[in-house]
Amino acid sequence: MRALLRRRIDGPRSRLASRFHPPRGTLGSPRPTTAPNPQWTENPQILIFVILMRGMAYSGRGPIWRSRNPEHTLLCTGAPPTYGSIDCMQLVATRSTWLEIGGWYDRSETADAAIYSKLVQERGARYVTAVLGEHW
Repeated sequence: MRALLRRRIDGPRSRLASRFHPPRGTLGSPRPTTAPNPQWTENPQILIFVILMRGMAYSGRGPIWRSRNPEHTLLCTGAPPTYGSIDCMQLVATRSTWLEIGGWYDRSETADAAIYSKLVQERGARYVTAVLGEHW
């Protein structure tokens, strides 16, 4: 048991283990200031909330589908903001930001995903874990 604890304290011993554990001395290092992907940039002017989708189902494989049963619920996080993973009521933006992009410039059925994905990709967003509401 002591050898196992010592191995955990001293660090990984094999090449395979070193791929999954950070090198020594990096746990206390500061986080990078820029996001690796522009869509993960923190922007307090654009908020994306979680919503509860009623009548939606997901099996863990394949697409999300509509169900007639309102007891089937799905938490929609909006991450990533693409078709099928974001709804029109999830994104809240300041009026100035919304007017800068032209508002609802797309009138198609999937306009929310098209507009939101482009907006978040260009400007970033702040993801909020609170449930904003329910979509029936």
